[in-house]
Amino acid sequence: MHVLRLDQRLQLKVDSKTLAGKAEGAKMVSLKITGFHQVERELKELSEATAALDANICQLKFDPSNRSDVERAVRQMETEIDRRISRWRNNAAVKTLVEKTKARFRKEILDRASAAKG
Repeated sequence: MHVLRLDQRLQLKVDSKTLAGKAEGAKMVSLKITGFHQVERELKELSEATAALDANICQLKFDPSNRSDVERAVRQMETEIDRRISRWRNNAAVKTLVEKTKARFRKEILDRASAAKG
């Protein structure tokens, strides 16, 4: 039996057997893919985490001319995102979503602060 990893979760198991009484060298190949339940669960969690972030995450008030106040606003936004997705923090896809969401909001906050300063 040969086991091929399709990714971290999915495996393809190939088992070949020579068929008795058939043409010489004829083989039967059995294929089994495992891991779909884990993938399905991870996708469901990603969907739930996305829904948790698809809302008004938090309202931020900060002085754009005060660098520490801007940094506080970024931390507040990141903390609220972490709080909302804490149930799914071990899901790799959710981690990626969170990193990208935080980066996007961080950039938005910094851009607004920069534009407000003139």
